[in-house]
Amino acid sequence: MNRVLIQDRLTGCLFLLPLLAYGLGNALFDAALKTTTVADPVLIAAGTLLWILNAVTVVAVAAILYPLLQQYSKAVAAAYLAARLMEAVLLLMGMFALRAGIHTELTPEPMFRNAALFFYRDCYQVAMLLLGTGSMAFCGLLCRHRLLPLSWSVWGFAGYGFLAAGAVAELCGLHWGLYASIPGGLFELTLGIRLIGRGWNRL
Repeated sequence: MNRVLIQDRLTGCLFLLPLLAYGLGNALFDAALKTTTVADPVLIAAGTLLWILNAVTVVAVAAILYPLLQQYSKAVAAAYLAARLMEAVLLLMGMFALRAGIHTELTPEPMFRNAALFFYRDCYQVAMLLLGTGSMAFCGLLCRHRLLPLSWSVWGFAGYGFLAAGAVAELCGLHWGLYASIPGGLFELTLGIRLIGRGWNRL
C-alpha cells in the first residue's frame, strides 16, 4: 500500500473520529446535566476525555490536510487550519464552562450555572460558525481542483453553509442549528468513508 493512500485513509479516520467522540461525550454530559443529585464524576471525566479527543482530532485533520491543500492555495490551507484550531479552542472553553455548570459536590448558585451554560452554548455556536465558513473555503478548493467529484464538493459547500447559517440563527435565539447541521454532518461521515475506501482524486 503506497504512502499517499495510507495518508488519505488516516485523513478519513480523522473525519470520522470527531463525530463519534463528540457525540458520545455530549451524551455523557447530557446525562450529567439531567441528574437531580450530585453528578457522577465518572460521566464527567469520560465526557471530558472524549471532548478533548474531539478537539485534538479536528486540529489534526486540518494539519494532515495542510500539505495537500497548500499545493493549490496557501491561503485556503492556512484559513482551514486556523478555523479548525479556533474551533477546537472554543469547544474546549465551552467544555470547561459546561463542567462548571454541572451539579457537583460544590454545587454552584443557579445564576452561575445558567451563565456557565449560556457561555458553553455560545462557544459551541461560534465554533460551528468558524467551522462552517472555513470548510466552505475548503470545499470550494476541492471543487476547483476536482479533488472530489463535483456533486460531493457542492454538497459539502452547501452543508457547511447551512451549518454556519444555523449557528448564526442559534446565536440570534432561533433554534434551527440542529436541523441545519445535518447536511454537513452527513457530508463529513460519507467523506470519511470515501477517503478510507478510495482517497482523494489526484492527478
